[in-house]
Amino acid sequence: MAEANGSGTKVTIWIIFICLAVFLLTRSSKKAEPISRIDEAPIQTFGGNDCTIDCSGHEAGYRWAEEKGIQDDDDCEEAGEHSNSPSFAEGCESYVNGDSLADDNDDQNSGSDDNN
Repeated sequence: MAEANGSGTKVTIWIIFICLAVFLLTRSSKKAEPISRIDEAPIQTFGGNDCTIDCSGHEAGYRWAEEKGIQDDDDCEEAGEHSNSPSFAEGCESYVNGDSLADDNDDQNSGSDDNN
């Protein structure tokens, strides 16, 4: 009878081991799924260019070009190089290309309404 009892203990230990392994495998597979909150945020654009955060660099470049009466893209590239801001240069180019600042703001506002 001692052999039967020892065999039952081994089976019980194996069942516990298998259940524990299955439990751990199911938990680790749930953690493997990436959670990305960046994808959930709508991307803002300015003059067809993606903004990194709030388009403030693009707006500054646009307003600068407007104030200076910039008419040539080359002037925008030089301004972006001196200010070390590609978004500033892109905003300047938006002004040179005739994009309206009001139209861009309307596009951003209508994009946020889609989420409501």
